[in-house]
Amino acid sequence: MIQDEVFQTETMADILRKQGRPADAIRIYEALLAKDHLRTDLAEKLAETRESLKHGGAFSDRTDRLLMTWIEAILLEKHLARLKRILADVTPPP
Repeated sequence: MIQDEVFQTETMADILRKQGRPADAIRIYEALLAKDHLRTDLAEKLAETRESLKHGGAFSDRTDRLLMTWIEAILLEKHLARLKRILADVTPPP
C-alpha cells in the first residue's frame, strides 16, 4: 500500500493503475483530488479506475492474458530450439 506522501503523485497512480493495482491508484487519486478538487482530469481517471475495479480489472486482465501468451510463446520457442540441438547431437551424419 502506498502511504508515503512523496509517492502520492499522478504519475505513481497511473503506474499503479497500469500494473493492475487499482485500489492503490484510487487512494492516490483521492488524496490528490482532496488537495486540488478542481482537477477534472484526475476525477476522470479516478472514475475510470473505480469502474475497472468494479469489473474485476478487465483492462488489466486483457494485458495479463496477452503477456502470458507472449511468455509461453517465447518459452516454447526456446524449448523447440533445445530439442532441435538434442536431435542434431543424436542423429548420425548422412
